[in-house]
Amino acid sequence: MSGTFCSLSFSTKLQKPKARNQWIKKVSRKDPKTGKNWQPSADDSVFSNHFVHGKPTDTDPIPSIDLGYNQPGMLAKNTKRAVPKERTTPLQKKVKLELKAQAKFSP
Repeated sequence: MSGTFCSLSFSTKLQKPKARNQWIKKVSRKDPKTGKNWQPSADDSVFSNHFVHGKPTDTDPIPSIDLGYNQPGMLAKNTKRAVPKERTTPLQKKVKLELKAQAKFSP
């Protein structure tokens, strides 16, 4: 696919209701005011770069690329990972060693 892309309108409820609902589900947006599933207006669209072939095709009719969230099979954002090791600066290391040395010699 080239570096250019175009805007593709959501199918209207009357034209292709099944395709429209699949697009809405795949885009997976929530209405910021209500928190409910977002419903596109007549002005809303999806960019062609979200489609495998740059547009809906019979084999790939649903937007599926780079949708702004992790898709099944990808590493989830909230996946637990190991706690990072504590990092110390050279100055912190020096102070720690000096305190250790002082503790050795103090009665």
